[in-house]
Amino acid sequence: MFKWLLPLFFYSSLIAQLDSLDNVVYDVRLNDIWGYVDKEGNEYALVGLEDGFSVVDVSDPSNSHQVFRAKGPNTIWRDIKTFQDYAFVTNEADSGMRIYDLSGLPEDTNIPFKNFAGSTGEDFKTAHNIFIDEKGRAFVCGTNTVKGFIVYDLISDPLSPVKIGEYDQNYIHDIYVRNDTAFVSATMQGQLIILDVTNPNAITQISAVETPNRFTHNAWLSDNGKHVFATDELKGSLISSYDISDPTDPELVDTYKSTTAGNELPHNVHAKDSFLFTSYYVEGLVVVDASRPDNLVEVARYDTERNYFISMMGGVWGVYPYLPSGTILVSDIFKGLFTFSFNQVNAAYLEGVVTDHSTGFPLSNVKIEVLEMEKVDKTSFNGEYKLGRAGSGLIKVVFSKQGYKTDTLEINLTEDVVVQKDVKLEKLKEINVSFQLKSKAGELLDGASINLSNLNYQKEITTDLNGEVSLILSVGEYNVYAGKWGCWNSCFNIDFSSDTLINIELDEGYYDDFSANQGWEVFSVNEDPVFERVQPQASYDPNSGTQHDPDADASFGDCDDWAYITKVDSNLPASETNVNWTNYLVSPELEWPDLKENCMISFSYWLSFSSNAEDSMKVGVIQGSDTVYLDYFTIDDYQRQWTAANLEVYASGEKKKFRVIFSITDDLNPWNIIDAAIDDFSAEFHTWSIEDVDKCYSLSGDVLMLECGFMEYQVFNLQGQVVEKGYSSAIDLSGYKTGLYLIQIENQKSIKHLVK
Repeated sequence: MFKWLLPLFFYSSLIAQLDSLDNVVYDVRLNDIWGYVDKEGNEYALVGLEDGFSVVDVSDPSNSHQVFRAKGPNTIWRDIKTFQDYAFVTNEADSGMRIYDLSGLPEDTNIPFKNFAGSTGEDFKTAHNIFIDEKGRAFVCGTNTVKGFIVYDLISDPLSPVKIGEYDQNYIHDIYVRNDTAFVSATMQGQLIILDVTNPNAITQISAVETPNRFTHNAWLSDNGKHVFATDELKGSLISSYDISDPTDPELVDTYKSTTAGNELPHNVHAKDSFLFTSYYVEGLVVVDASRPDNLVEVARYDTERNYFISMMGGVWGVYPYLPSGTILVSDIFKGLFTFSFNQVNAAYLEGVVTDHSTGFPLSNVKIEVLEMEKVDKTSFNGEYKLGRAGSGLIKVVFSKQGYKTDTLEINLTEDVVVQKDVKLEKLKEINVSFQLKSKAGELLDGASINLSNLNYQKEITTDLNGEVSLILSVGEYNVYAGKWGCWNSCFNIDFSSDTLINIELDEGYYDDFSANQGWEVFSVNEDPVFERVQPQASYDPNSGTQHDPDADASFGDCDDWAYITKVDSNLPASETNVNWTNYLVSPELEWPDLKENCMISFSYWLSFSSNAEDSMKVGVIQGSDTVYLDYFTIDDYQRQWTAANLEVYASGEKKKFRVIFSITDDLNPWNIIDAAIDDFSAEFHTWSIEDVDKCYSLSGDVLMLECGFMEYQVFNLQGQVVEKGYSSAIDLSGYKTGLYLIQIENQKSIKHLVK
């Protein structure tokens, strides 16, 4: 059984498990980190810097001090591994790989080094990563000449590695090797690939498996070699655990996710004893008890940055947990080197199977909520659940599923002990529920939408020709949303306890708060449409903390929180949910009661454009085969707040019907964050004229006089393009080409004028 959703842990038990002992601050950014022990047993941190390499004596982890620093090619990517008394440092800038001779420590801190780039004709300038196995073979990954890896023998002379093979089938981002078996992270393929590297000149593939988020970044083998753990370096992604007892068929047995904020980003996982030590960028250092690899439980964390909205490339880059003293080394990109002690507390476990009380059949997708932790999981296909907490203590778990009575389990757990507790859920009584929808005038509303939901249930259904629909429900309380185009939505809560017929009457008129499906359509010129009718969930810019999507809809007191929004996902930051290309949101048809009338379109909008955005959101009408945009919204309009807007629509010729269209564009050249939302749409037909409604206008030929004084104005053509804007008491259209123009004046009704 594996958990796809959230980790289950108890925060109050985690705080004291990692103690920060010291912090060495640098004047440049850090990257990777490794450790080294000299001949006298002194311990060192080998720190990758943006501009080179640093050696810090951490023998007294509360009094760390740098003993050596060397400049090197400037790059934010370095990787460090050791063999015997040598440190091998790769970089993605220049000069190949640098080899440092550490054998003079602790007496001689003037550490010599040499640059190594391979044999002439096979030399490389850059490499992303390196791993050195127990046989003294260095696997250099992602070079500018071999995108997979090159294998070098270090045994005879570590300062002069000898090439003994290569693998170039895929781009390899990282590699771990033990017992002639390599676990390689093929990031671009999203695969963890297992290779037989017994003969480096004839490397063969054993198996390959896609990791859950398909951006495989690193992998590390458990001490006993029975499981491998991998990370996907994507925002909101997972650490995955694989059973490799049969290496030809790796089996995913569990996953772990740090939080659901959307900014959490695992970097590198390292296994030591029964624990996973993971550098988790903005989450800091996270420690997971993996003694039961099919039930990963977090037991400790330390946030070195303590700034939720730091850049995604901030926070903890690397962790090294292998020093003999137990001191843990951590490199924070901006905050420097940290040393930690780990006061080990193991996990306590609760596992079992959830079944139907009457039939004994396993129940999948049962919602499992640990109350103290505010964390949620679900049972697997066979009804299994597995969870835990750090150390001993009380745990209270709620099991719920649509159609079943909710059950709560309260139990004391003991560290290192697995408590087996099966849960039987009792099925609720089922009843027949029918709805009939009518307008206030008594018209039966066929094709109307009814949306039923509660914590464990959601279903949207459509009425038949008689405005009716029937279904079987479990007893309980439900939210009911009903609507049809041409009517106002209705919503209410009701507790169904027996067979019931519900009559719903809808007020007539064009109003849609999107709580029920009134038939709007979404389109895109490229890829899948990004407009969705959803309940708002905020997303944030990881660099500034700016909120890009609304966390509530535009209305107070309407039918719950619903709106049309461009790609909502609270588990991802705004930069990964923005519009691509051009997307459209189009209403069902409206019909003119009288072609002499006008239509006032009102709506609320939310915009979130990046500061350099040159794109826009447009709103207009489709009449027959013509689309005319009547209003534009750009970076100059209100941003990141719900704002009311309206525009006047006029009949065009004899066309009785029209649709309203919202268009939002990001042409990707340049790429910008472009997010938008629409809510509270209404349309009201009415008649008015300049003479009897608004005394600010007078028309003389093609010159519109603004009798109320100087005002800001914009003139649009039929394509929705702004052809003139300004600030004046008169608007002269006499020099315009023949055609129809829309004039918008601040705080006034829009005017349509035909230039002949």
